[in-house]
Amino acid sequence: MPDATIALKDRERTLGIKTYGHSDLAIGAPVDEDILFEIGSIGKSFTAIALLGHVAGGPDLQAPVANYLPWFEVPSRPSNAPNGLAECEARMGTLN
Repeated sequence: MPDATIALKDRERTLGIKTYGHSDLAIGAPVDEDILFEIGSIGKSFTAIALLGHVAGGPDLQAPVANYLPWFEVPSRPSNAPNGLAECEARMGTLN
């Protein structure tokens, strides 16, 4: 991994930021706090963890997502949490 930025936050403020590596290996430019990184597929992990945290007494994971997020639409079919996560995986080409 040539570069990374780690930020530690609480609900009110940023507690600290540390950068590592180079944003451009060819010229040795260091990473700074203003460089933006793509988050890639990590959003699916955060979503799955959040959903699992609500399973006990939380939302019905088999219910359509639109029951909880009325603005959310998937034109091809009704979407529930497991189907939505699988759809993301399939679109990323990581399912067998």
